[in-house]
Amino acid sequence: MDKIASPTELQSELRRLLAFASEGQPSREKLASEIRGLANRVARGFDPGIVAKIKRLTNSNNHTEANLLGAQMLGATALVKKLQLVVQLQDLEGYMPEGLNKYRYTLYQEMMDLAKRQFSDAEYQQFYSSF
Repeated sequence: MDKIASPTELQSELRRLLAFASEGQPSREKLASEIRGLANRVARGFDPGIVAKIKRLTNSNNHTEANLLGAQMLGATALVKKLQLVVQLQDLEGYMPEGLNKYRYTLYQEMMDLAKRQFSDAEYQQFYSSF
């Protein structure tokens, strides 16, 4: 889901969460998961400081770390985990094997698709150009 961008949208989501909690007696784990998801949606957003850091990482040829930072900025938990594994494999090998590079590029494309949905056009252009 996308970032919660307005107080009205947040109120609506909080009402939905309260209704969810009062209907059917969900488990504490399920309720905690819903609350974490809502918190992540509120926290997501465009951060020019992080975009500048991504650009510095890219300029120093540290593309995997740049992708990892971008995925973290987007709140894309699954992408973050996958990119952390790419970092580990790259460190283990001492270089970026071709197959791993292709896989990292598919993760990059997935990240850009998410960014396009999550950011405004101007924010997306800044984010995209930092890579």
